[in-house]
Amino acid sequence: MSNKYTLMHKEERVLDFSLDDYGNFNNIYDIYDKAQIPFGVHVDNVHGKFRELNLWWNSRALPEQRLRFSNSLLKYDIHNSKELLAKGLGLSLTDQYWIKPYNQELLWKDVNYFANEYSNKLGLMFLKNDVDVDLQQEDFLTPDTSVGGNLEKRWEKRSGISYLLKSGSGFSQQEPINEAFISLIYKTIDTIPFVEYEIERQGNYFLSVCKDFITSDTEFIPAYFVINEEKKKNDISYLEQYKNICKEKGLENIDVFLDTMLTIDYIVANQDRHLNNLGIIRDANTLEWISPAPVFDNGNSLWFNIPTADIKGNGEVKTTSFYDTDEQMLKHIEKLPDLDYIKIKGLSEKLSQLLTDANMDSERVTRICEGFEYRVDVIREKRKHLG
Repeated sequence: MSNKYTLMHKEERVLDFSLDDYGNFNNIYDIYDKAQIPFGVHVDNVHGKFRELNLWWNSRALPEQRLRFSNSLLKYDIHNSKELLAKGLGLSLTDQYWIKPYNQELLWKDVNYFANEYSNKLGLMFLKNDVDVDLQQEDFLTPDTSVGGNLEKRWEKRSGISYLLKSGSGFSQQEPINEAFISLIYKTIDTIPFVEYEIERQGNYFLSVCKDFITSDTEFIPAYFVINEEKKKNDISYLEQYKNICKEKGLENIDVFLDTMLTIDYIVANQDRHLNNLGIIRDANTLEWISPAPVFDNGNSLWFNIPTADIKGNGEVKTTSFYDTDEQMLKHIEKLPDLDYIKIKGLSEKLSQLLTDANMDSERVTRICEGFEYRVDVIREKRKHLG
């Protein structure tokens, strides 16, 4: 049995469609405004239109591994993350898209999370050290139905501003500390936009906390869908494809932005600069591109998941980025940025303090700081060699 909806972009109708019993797009009816279709999604290919719409829809949903169905959502007859997303009308705090049950009288001004309060109960269900709660229909109207990534996290509105609270993982629980430290690096160099993170303690765990970088008039387009907008030629890389499209859209500073971000990624041994935590900001009203999205989501860095004895600054790091390793990525940085690397290296003392304050053992703190300093020196030497 299909469920019919209208895909909306703020107040504008985009297209009518239906979802199957598993929460997947399975039909498109009327298309009202092709310009408002999510960027990088093509619906004019008969064989591929559902595939791309479903890729976009899935990218909005929580990863399945974060859903605790056995203890929580099955009793609400929700069996997967796409069903949960539809129950929350597909609303998000990263853009202005949503779905409206067909022919229902719902208005953007009444449902969007930028202007309205929202329930925290579902987020509390997912985040560590929080309890199961009974949910009512209104509790599913929350951005916690559409926050991606594998770490447990939730949104919380404080004095009218939405903040994302994100946990750590594994034996180290290190990611929140990494977020705060790496945002300090960007604050120190002060050359490209970035999201600032702070650390909060909740029970026995540390959380990273940051403001939403999207407003009611802007939206985030992930690099994946930027690249998907045009068929890639065989003789160019995905990185080149991304740069080319950004420049076509007027983002002439994209080279400087990427060179700086990828250099810092190397210094902090970031394993996870994937195509969904990198992208651009556009005006949600005019659809004009504004700028690269600020650097965010840096937690999977600084050997967060590596046993202490194996941490070393001179080891190649596997990445989920444009290339398979950080060494390969480093070779494709167009121009190493002219930064104050002495000052960056001096932040090692602050890193040591943050890790120690998070109760990390001294040997691990020392190895992480030494690895960080070594990698700063690698970039400094490369800069000297290039003159």
